[in-house]
Amino acid sequence: MNQADIKSKAKSIIGLRGIKTLRGIYSSIVLRCTYRIDRIKYKKHSSVFCVDTLEKLECKITLLYHGIEKGFLHNEIRPYFAREKVISLLKYLEDNSLTDSTWKRCHFQSAIANLCNYYEWHESQGYALEYFPEYRYAELHSRLIIDLPSVRRKTKEEYFSDINASFAQFAKSRSSVREFSSELVSHETLKKSSRVG
Repeated sequence: MNQADIKSKAKSIIGLRGIKTLRGIYSSIVLRCTYRIDRIKYKKHSSVFCVDTLEKLECKITLLYHGIEKGFLHNEIRPYFAREKVISLLKYLEDNSLTDSTWKRCHFQSAIANLCNYYEWHESQGYALEYFPEYRYAELHSRLIIDLPSVRRKTKEEYFSDINASFAQFAKSRSSVREFSSELVSHETLKKSSRVG
């Protein structure tokens, strides 16, 4: 007996209503099993429950320094913006178990650069940071491999200057855009973009 014969026999015995009921029960079982597996993986790998691996720490650090970067995007920067994020980031970076190779990882370098830029901006504006002492700034700055800006401002022409370059060079020149013009994007441009992606 093949699968089609079994299905046909089952339909004749329990009817269409019974088949729908069995499908519903089966779907419910699959959903519960999938949920259970996902919940176990989420608890194991999520940074929500514990920060006990370097990757989880790096995830937390990345979320925090992105919050600081966003504060630099405004035309008028607010003094003491992202204060809680800075305090949390400083706390994570106090970890004495971090090795020299860890400090050289790109997300740690970005975090350090954003903290240093934060400190330097406040200092240049004459604001004192009681939650970010000078010795911490000096300590972090000494770990910085290269000065990185928190924000790169480009004109439209600069942003699209590499459009005819090789794909690798063009992709490397891309960055997040936070300010947009009111000009609508043409349907043709959207179609071209979707083909590239």
